[in-house]
Amino acid sequence: MIFALDTTGEVFSACLMEKAGGEYLLQEVDTRRKHGELLPAALEQLLASSQCQWDDVTAVALVNGPGSFTGVRVGASFVKGLVFGGAKPVYTCSRLEAMLHGLDELPGPVLAAVDAKRSQVYCRGLRIHGLEEDCALDGAELVRRTPSEFFFSGELPAAFPAALRDKRIHRVPSVPAALNAARLAVAGQLPRYDESDSIPLHYLRKSQAEEER
Repeated sequence: MIFALDTTGEVFSACLMEKAGGEYLLQEVDTRRKHGELLPAALEQLLASSQCQWDDVTAVALVNGPGSFTGVRVGASFVKGLVFGGAKPVYTCSRLEAMLHGLDELPGPVLAAVDAKRSQVYCRGLRIHGLEEDCALDGAELVRRTPSEFFFSGELPAAFPAALRDKRIHRVPSVPAALNAARLAVAGQLPRYDESDSIPLHYLRKSQAEEER
């Protein structure tokens, strides 16, 4: 069984998934910046609902960014505490990679994006030249790099839709990142880390406090 966690946004998701058959339990919680208080309870509820113990979990999948700097750090610290001294490997997954999972069958280019604040978005695309990897872009650069028509999953800052008004955008429902991270881990498509100290955090850019120093 895999435990997957995403704390990179305003709503965190946690998932328990059976490796055989892909059956899962999912929980989403409005964090209101209280990840540290909510995470233990979320895990406890998932384990209780599945009638499992922590020892039944054989691996952890962590969405390690990009997103809220605090959320990324809190989620990683929680996971490191869970696996410290144990034999459970940790698999890491980009939030944008998780958002794009399963969308490759759509008949055209696909963009996943989330509000990065400071007039930028974190984004990644499928079949969009120059957006094959995670990046942070402002509105003008996003308009320049995206095609005239594409499928879209995620969210954009309020000012961005106006800049994209001349494009044909087909919105697709978003799947909680923890759920798709679990699916990717089960499929063996994520990097594995056996030492908790080696788990990377995926920030993409410096925090505002770091940039203002």
